[in-house]
Amino acid sequence: SKTKTNMSAAGGDEGQDSKKRANDALFNKIVTSAKKKIEENEKTRLKLTLTKRLKEAGWHDEMADYCREVIRNKSLEHLDISKLVEEIAPRSRSAVPDGI
Repeated sequence: SKTKTNMSAAGGDEGQDSKKRANDALFNKIVTSAKKKIEENEKTRLKLTLTKRLKEAGWHDEMADYCREVIRNKSLEHLDISKLVEEIAPRSRSAVPDGI
């Protein structure tokens, strides 16, 4: 009788440990998911802030005008998006105002 009681008590500890591990795993998943969501929200907020500040500084319009100029100077047969990006990228980076 004592042996059965000891075995069931030991089994109860294993059950408790199993529940604790499951709860810990669930908690860790929730925390990880929350951290990812916060990071995604922060990235989105930073992108929106950057876009707004670039527009306010006139960078967006300047780059749109420059892109139009570059495209006008190329024939449609030689228009390649990746080459266009390569050509425009250095100027777009250097045109970002220092305050941004």
